[in-house]
Amino acid sequence: MNRPVGVLRLAGATVLLAFLCGAKAPSASNTPARRPAETKILADFEDPASVAPWKGLPCERTDERASSGRYALRFTVPAWAEGREPRPGIRLPLDFGNGAADFSQYGKIIVDAWVEGEQPGQLGLKLRDTAGNDSWTTHITVHPHQWNRAELLIREAAADSDVRLVKEVVLYALRPTNTFTLVVDHLRLEPAEPPALAQFLLRHPNYRGWILPGEREAEVEIAVAPYEHGYQPRDLRLRLEISTGSYHRTVERRWSEDTNRLAIAVEGAAPGDAVLKATIHSRNRELASRTWPLRILTTSEVAGLKVYVDRANRLIVDGRPFFPLGWYGSVDEAQLAEIADSPFNCLLAYGTDLVPPEQMRRFLDRMRVAGLRLVYCLNDVYPTATYLEGKAWEGIRGNDAIAAAVVAAYRDHPAVLAWYLNDELPHALAPRLEDYYTEYSRAIPRIPVSLCCATDRS
Repeated sequence: MNRPVGVLRLAGATVLLAFLCGAKAPSASNTPARRPAETKILADFEDPASVAPWKGLPCERTDERASSGRYALRFTVPAWAEGREPRPGIRLPLDFGNGAADFSQYGKIIVDAWVEGEQPGQLGLKLRDTAGNDSWTTHITVHPHQWNRAELLIREAAADSDVRLVKEVVLYALRPTNTFTLVVDHLRLEPAEPPALAQFLLRHPNYRGWILPGEREAEVEIAVAPYEHGYQPRDLRLRLEISTGSYHRTVERRWSEDTNRLAIAVEGAAPGDAVLKATIHSRNRELASRTWPLRILTTSEVAGLKVYVDRANRLIVDGRPFFPLGWYGSVDEAQLAEIADSPFNCLLAYGTDLVPPEQMRRFLDRMRVAGLRLVYCLNDVYPTATYLEGKAWEGIRGNDAIAAAVVAAYRDHPAVLAWYLNDELPHALAPRLEDYYTEYSRAIPRIPVSLCCATDRS
């Protein structure tokens, strides 16, 4: 039941909670990093000696099929059972001259995989550093009759391991339900894309783009990588503009390596919708920009919020600061009394979308009586989830329809503190998750909605 602390975006806020910690601001180097320009092949199995370094399950070189060249590597993954290794696989030890390999300047690691026979297999790809730390894992289903590609972004691997000191590349399956034979080939590192000229982070307002009564300014943090794009710092200027109705204000200054924050006053702006725009420009030519829709709230609007985050990143519940000390668990009524008699005041329960509504409402009612709050988990029905395939919630099928029905059923229950939409997904899904987040933020305006993504250490 214990779970690691995750990095959670709560409507852009960096909130100190017992469940989580907030993401750091963007950063950029003052000088361009030396990035490899070409793909680095780690294993292609054309050399008979290339099989010997691999550890773990028995494996062999094969010329029956290959995604690159003539040869590939074959190994059989046994079905998992109690008492067996839950992560059977193979490992490639690495040494680029100092007992480890530095992957930090690469963009991703990729391997091609084929499953023999008619049944699909599975494959996980991860890194292990010299301290024994495992990276984030990318998992794929290996479909028969075709080459499948597993790729792991190095920035995501860096969230949990030191990618400057990679000891092993690990290929494995997690508790496989059947025995299958995999053929893998063309294990490689791909060059990283150059960083964007600018990355923008809205520092304030820090929650849902809401400017609370009494707040005097909006603030944006801008990370700039000028040298990677052929600019010198003296070439660049930062501009921040806010508009709402008849109110318009602009601030501008030269970009400096000493500070990358820019603030703009909002005093005097009438309540209502506003637009904030940050721009990097050179000689009056816009090079990069980001726009945020904001809303300046009235005192009465704030009073109508059940839960929100204030400028100091405190969670405010029913008008008072509240520090959630959370337990990860399930919908278990027998456990509620024990939790209520402990320092914990919150529960994040998994598998809630499989609980019948009558049982769920009874559970929420008992939580309220016990003085506990629930972070409702919709992790089973994010856009690409497959957990509920072939299943229904009250006769409703499909992730979008189930999520909408569950939200409508429980969003007004007083025991619900917040909604948790997904669990530690890769950045590649960020565009789809952002749309998912926006949709449910609008559907649940009175309490927080949160996302959790794997992230790097920068």
